[in-house]
Amino acid sequence: MKPSFRSMIRLTAVAGGIGLMSLGFQNCAGKGFEVANLEQALPQLSLASPVAGGQQFKRLAAEDVECGADGVESIIEETRAGTIQLLRKDCLDLETPLKLDIYKTAKFAHAPALLVYEGKLYRLDPATVTLEEGQAPDPELDLYTESLCRSEINENGLRRVTDVRVFRDEGGKARAKVLLGDYRNGGLLKIYKSVEMELERGFDRDGVTQDQARGLTAGQSFALTLMAAENGSVVGEISFTKGIFGGDAPAAYLDDETYLSPGMSCYR
Repeated sequence: MKPSFRSMIRLTAVAGGIGLMSLGFQNCAGKGFEVANLEQALPQLSLASPVAGGQQFKRLAAEDVECGADGVESIIEETRAGTIQLLRKDCLDLETPLKLDIYKTAKFAHAPALLVYEGKLYRLDPATVTLEEGQAPDPELDLYTESLCRSEINENGLRRVTDVRVFRDEGGKARAKVLLGDYRNGGLLKIYKSVEMELERGFDRDGVTQDQARGLTAGQSFALTLMAAENGSVVGEISFTKGIFGGDAPAAYLDDETYLSPGMSCYR
């Protein structure tokens, strides 16, 4: 059962030991994160003149896997026509691109640089982004996203998707940002963005880790807890205060309270 906006767990204590409660929660990510199996993908039609120049989302191979000169395991392209197709799989370019069902490929308007397919995370390649005249590239695209944790709540026609993006800065330090996207009837209503937070590992035992944000100002706290699920996937939860969103936080959140968001599906 998914928690409602109003019934989301609220705690007055700071998040120091909250993460250890995580083991009792089950993964309850919504159907919006269902992805297509490769065998269900439809062959790309009109191969004689494929649409070129679209944005590409890439997934690097594991360090112990030999994968050509660029080390890219898989490539998914979003064409200018709005379709999504698989160009490379298991380090091999496909002779025939496979058209993927856009509704079964998790890509959201509030986080356009990230895409989830078959339970794996793909990152937007900045070199494939077309900029308008005078438009500057997003500097965050140059920071490699290590993992994404995602959950959603649906209530009264409003769909709120919560994303936690974990990445490394230029100095190699782990950092995180939280993005909330509110949707209604499939359209994006508003995006809430947290401050950028430096993470420090505070707990690591028995397959459970907890990273806490450091250096935050008064009224701000954040912790990310990760654990392995029975099916081998990774689930997580976050505990946070309204202050991490600065002056533009959702109205449902109150000052001086700590919120807990369990049951997040995490992708790498």
